[in-house]
Parts: sequence; structure tokens; C-alpha cells
Amino acid sequence: ADEASLLVAEAVSALPVPPTTPGQMHTLSSPLPLAVRPWAPSDAEVAAAAAGGVRILKVKGASVDLAAAACAPHCYALAHTEMHGSPLVWGANHRTPDASACCAACTEHRRLASERSPPGKGCNVWVFCNSQKLCLKQQGECWLKHHNDIWASEVSVGTSPRWTTGTAVRAPANHSSGVGGEPATRNSAQLRLSVLDVSAGTLTRERGLSSGL
Repeated sequence: ADEASLLVAEAVSALPVPPTTPGQMHTLSSPLPLAVRPWAPSDAEVAAAAAGGVRILKVKGASVDLAAAACAPHCYALAHTEMHGSPLVWGANHRTPDASACCAACTEHRRLASERSPPGKGCNVWVFCNSQKLCLKQQGECWLKHHNDIWASEVSVGTSPRWTTGTAVRAPANHSSGVGGEPATRNSAQLRLSVLDVSAGTLTRERGLSSGL
């Protein structure tokens, strides 16, 4: 049971989810009928989601990492991932409040580099130390890097819990990492999970879930 799975379990469980150690699973003693249908969230539900009232559903191509989810589409953010490259700006001396700001710093660095004569190497990979628990004194570090061919080699996605990373260009659709496909959007990922009471035949709990909120 990883951190992302526990978020999903907490969001959809009809019962409180106790602390779970890695590798442990909770199973129901009897079947629980569920129904999944499209969900168009109201303005109130969107506001509740922004305040942390709605959890995020783990769907293929979408991230449950809030730092990555808050980044603009052009950031091509990857949760729990550290990508390599030649450092242009060292994170130890460069901190931003969040991953989105780190992406913006990379974009600005690339713009300024392109305006030099001759043009210099601009940032095309950014790496942000996001986890307060794991980063400790490194929290907020924003590394700006340059890689001559970002997607020419293997990329180990999701193997570095401290870091959120992003690139200037999306991975090719056929890249071995699997991150080159179209990311899930709010419209395509919104679902409502209905938990039914078999004995009474009534709806006992309904929860909206979205990868985009």
C-alpha cells in the first residue's frame, strides 16, 4: 500500500481506514456494491476540493501528487521523479515556494538564454524538492538544468519520493517510461463513486473523485 493508494482508500472507503503499513491490505468481509458514473462537479464541490475536501482518484496518466497536479500543462510535471541534466542554477542557492514556481523559473531562464547573442543553454529540466518530511533542509530547492536530449535515455519515473520534476517538452508518445501519452484531464477523469446499502436498497454514501481537482 503506497501513499497514493492510501489516499484513494481514504477517499472511497465507506469505513474509516486505519493506519496501514507497506504491503498490508484491507479487505471487506462481505461484498460492497459500488456504482461508478460520470460526475460534473458543482462550484461548491470544486471549492471543497481546493480546500482539501475531495481526495484525488488515482487514474492512469494522472498524478495524485498535489505539487505536480498544481503545475500548468506546459510544465510536463512528473511526481516523485528526479531527472538528470547539467545544473545551470543550483538548488542549494535557489528556492521557490512550490513546484509551479520552479517550472516558471525554468521557463524564464530558457527565455533569457534564447535572447542572448549568441543564444546560451537554457533550462529544459527543472527539479523541485517537495516533500517536507523527506526534503528537510532541502525543501523548496529548485534545480534548473539543461539536457541535450532529454528523452534519449531511460527515465525512472516515480522512484524518487522527494522530488517533483518537469521538462520543456513532452516525452515522445512511444517513450519507454510511459509518460508520453495524453495526461488525464478533469473532463476525462471525473467520476462519482456510489456506495449502496443492499439490505435497504438505498444510497448510503456518494463521493466525487477527480484527477484534475
